[in-house]
Parts: sequence; structure tokens; C-alpha cells
Amino acid sequence: MCTTKEKILLTALKLFAQDGYEAVSISKISGELGMAKSALYKHYKNKRDIFDSIINRMDELDYERVREYNMPDGNMDEIIKGYREISIDKIRIYTEAQFKHWTEEEFSSLFRRMLTLEQYRNQEMADLYQKYLVSGPIDYMTHLFAGIIEKKEEAAALIGKNKEHFGLENIEIIKADAPDGLETLLKPTHAFIGGSSRRMNEILSVLYQKNPKMRIVINAISLETICEIKEVLSDYPIENEELIQLQVSRARVAGSYHLMQAENPVWICAFDFCG
Repeated sequence: MCTTKEKILLTALKLFAQDGYEAVSISKISGELGMAKSALYKHYKNKRDIFDSIINRMDELDYERVREYNMPDGNMDEIIKGYREISIDKIRIYTEAQFKHWTEEEFSSLFRRMLTLEQYRNQEMADLYQKYLVSGPIDYMTHLFAGIIEKKEEAAALIGKNKEHFGLENIEIIKADAPDGLETLLKPTHAFIGGSSRRMNEILSVLYQKNPKMRIVINAISLETICEIKEVLSDYPIENEELIQLQVSRARVAGSYHLMQAENPVWICAFDFCG
């Protein structure tokens, strides 16, 4: 059963999502609840206090799901390490729970609706919209997948299956973290970097020492990685630089219509060391 404080939060959130934050007063919230304003003030100092408590409640719900599904927590390095050690099925179940949380659970759905409505009226709301629904999740997933891609046993096994399927006998699969695993390799002529786990400069440094005339190709899906590439490239002599952006859209059926939804753009940066 909800406490009085929780009822106030939910009622206020419903009104914020329906009428907008600025249009809702303490009087309107208390009237909707059927309580006197003086009674409401025993639980919250003002409308801003209610709003801040809604934000805090959203964060609490996030932590509760992490604990409920026993998912990795802590700083990003700790989270990446944890995700490397859990199964794909467990990640799938948690992802489905996250989707239901944002689309079916009342409190979260109202919160999403409020931010979507208010982002065009208020800069703080626009920032919260980005943090909770757009750039925040994208940045989190970008760093997470950059850290775990190609480091799980399943990924190495898939590479092995592709090698066998296409008859690529000249490929040797080496399970190691870059750049540490590069030290014992023979002098390379080409290198493809599909994920650096924020160690781009270290990786390029080792490659440059091994062959200052080699060809490099780097894939990136975030502006942060693009900025990282731009910064580290100033440390090396390069030539024949190419930068390509690919944009793909996927069709989604909506009634009798097919709507195109844009996927994250992929950046491809290629160059030659000329040391």
C-alpha cells in the first residue's frame, strides 16, 4: 500500500505529465488528493521539493532493478568487468525488464511523458530528457559495449565459426586485451580497431612502434570516440586520411504505414602512419 508521501508524488507526476510542470500548483495537487495544503506541506516543503523527490524516486527505481536482477553496479570499469562475466540470457532478461519499466510501469511512463512534454518549454527539463531518455542511455551503452565487445567467450567462438564457414585458414584468433595482447605479435601491415575500451592512444602507440608505416582503420559510433581519435592522431605523423559516416534506417510497421527509424551513425576513420 502506498504511503501518503508516495501518493502525493504519483498524483503530482500525473498532473505534471498531463498539464505541464509550470501549470500545476500546490493547490491543484492538494485538491486532486482531497487534502488541505497544510497537510501536504507536512510532507513536502513546496512544489520544487516534490519534483526533486520524483527525480530521486526514478534513481531509486533504477538501483532497485539492478539489485533485483543482480546486475553489475559501481563505476564504469566495474560494470564492464561484471558484464563480461554474465550470460547473454541474463542481459536479455534485464533488457526486457528495462523496456517494460519505461513503457508499462505507471510512475516511469508518466515521468517519460512529463519530460517529453516539458523539454521544449524548460531548459532543465530538456537536460533531464537528454539524461534519462536520449544521450544519457546512449552514452552509457556506447561505453558499455565498447568495453565488452569481442571480449566474451561467445564472441570469440562466433569468430571461430565464421572462420570455419568461410574457409579463412590464414586467420588466427588470439584472445587478449589490447594493447597488451599486441606486444607478442609479428610486425603488422594493417590494423582494424572496432572497440578500444578508452585505450585508443595506448593501442595506437603500440601499433606505431611495431610498424610506423602501417594502415589503420577505426570504427566509431559515438562523438566521444571521434573526439578521442582526433586528439590522439595529432600525436602521430599520418597521411591518406579518410573519414566516412554511414547512416542506416530500419523500417518499423505502424498500422498501415512503414516508418523509417534512424540507427546510430557509424564513423569509419582510415589513415596511414608515415613515420
